[in-house]
Amino acid sequence: MNRKFLAALVAGAVGLFAAPAAQAASATHHFYAEPGSYLTIVDDEWGDDVVEKFELSNLYLGNFSGVTNSTTLTFSRCAGGEVKVVVHLLMSNWNTTYTTVRYWLDLYEGITCATNDWDGWYQSGLRQVGMPFENFSVKNIEEGGDSAVLHIKLREKVTI
Repeated sequence: MNRKFLAALVAGAVGLFAAPAAQAASATHHFYAEPGSYLTIVDDEWGDDVVEKFELSNLYLGNFSGVTNSTTLTFSRCAGGEVKVVVHLLMSNWNTTYTTVRYWLDLYEGITCATNDWDGWYQSGLRQVGMPFENFSVKNIEEGGDSAVLHIKLREKVTI
């Protein structure tokens, strides 16, 4: 076989297999809440409870690059001026087939929404991004009946 032809064949094969790896390393994963996603927070009061439902449809949650392989995306909402829920999405893409997420919810209750008086938490197991809608709830384990429910489905968009 001609040496130039063999060299070109080997170089082409290396390029064929190296290109997808380079593209995967430069890919950016963007995450959104699907339409129909929401967070409901209940501020337990002596009289009528304050219940606020926050629409999350199409909310851009953030991104990470293929080089990083993992990140934590965070957002928060507050109800009744005193019950804050912080939602953490622990994202990872260690196997390049799909992205996983672990949901972590922290509930705070105090005099204002700026409180750091932590009163409850919830952590899910690993989930694959794109799974059907799921509900995750957190309750005030320290005092009162404050609570929250996250109803969410994530969408991923990969750009190169």
